Amino acid sequence: MYWDNGRQAGRCSDLERVTGKPTIVIGDRGAFPGNDYALLSMPHSLSVDRVSADPDTCWNLAPSGMTGSDAALLYLSALERVGPGVVTFRGEVRHVRGRG
Repeated sequence: MYWDNGRQAGRCSDLERVTGKPTIVIGDRGAFPGNDYALLSMPHSLSVDRVSADPDTCWNLAPSGMTGSDAALLYLSALERVGPGVVTFRGEVRHVRGRG
């Protein structure tokens, strides 16, 4: 299946405009020319593998060596619903950079 990252990033931006709330996005290849480059160039983006060079986006918060679906499940399990359509990270999520 072909995944058009630019179009998906545009949809997330549209969602943020409509709701007035940031959208968390998760992908695996945030460094150019990675398949998730456009999506993970957005604010509030998390990578489950490679990060971009931009320190303001595309963060990898998983422990060193954890990637893919394991990292995605870690991110999702750390979310806590705090209101209608609003989640936050509960507890501590360790910030790991430098695997790009």
